[in-house]
Amino acid sequence: INNFTKATSKQKMSKFIYEEISKTDTPQFIPKLVEKWNIDLNLASPLQTTDLETSFKIVPKSTISPKHRDFQLRLLHRILVTNKNLKLWKIKDSEKCTFCKEGVETIHHILWDCIHSRRIWTALFEWIKNKTDSNITFSEQEIFLGINFENMMVFNCIFIISKQYLYACRCLNSSPNFTQLLAKLLYYQNVEKYIATKNNKLQIHENKWSIFKEL
Repeated sequence: INNFTKATSKQKMSKFIYEEISKTDTPQFIPKLVEKWNIDLNLASPLQTTDLETSFKIVPKSTISPKHRDFQLRLLHRILVTNKNLKLWKIKDSEKCTFCKEGVETIHHILWDCIHSRRIWTALFEWIKNKTDSNITFSEQEIFLGINFENMMVFNCIFIISKQYLYACRCLNSSPNFTQLLAKLLYYQNVEKYIATKNNKLQIHENKWSIFKEL
C-alpha cells in the first residue's frame, strides 16, 4: 500500500505498474484477471498467466503517450467504470449502454459488442487495409490485449488510441465518429514524429509506421 501511495502521489502510476509486472514473481492479481478475460473473450485456447503478463509489458512499447498507456493499463486491470458498475453502486438507475441504450454496458460491450463501436472498428479495419495494401486481420484478443511482435507495435498503438476514444465518447455521452477517431490517430502520429525528431529517433519512428503507405 505504501508503494501504491508513493506511485500515485508522484503521478507515475503507469511506470509503477510496469515495474511491478516486470518483477520475477507473478503478481497476485494476474491469475484472477486471466480468469475474467477468458470469460469475456471466450477464447478457444484459454489465456495463460504469462500471456497477460506479456500484455502488460508491451504497453510502454506500443505508445509514448502517458494518457494512452494509463488507459491500456486500466483496461488490462479491468477497472474502467461502466454503467453496470454505476448501477451496482446505486449511482445510476440503468445499466444500459450509453451508445445503443440496449445492451448491458460492460467493458467488453462498450468497446466491442455495441453496434456503434462495431461500426468504428469496421471503418478502422477498412482504413488499415487501404493504407497498408494488405488483408491483415486481427483477433478480438489482439485488439484488447495487444500483439507481442515488434513490427506490430504500430497496430497496438492504433488500437489503444481507438479504445480510449470509444471510452472517452462513453464518458462524454457522445456518439463515436470515425472521422473524429481518424483525426486523433493522425494527430498522435504527428506528435510522435515530432518527439522522435527532437530526440534523434526519427528512424525508429519511421520503422514503426513503415507498413503504412501514407497517412
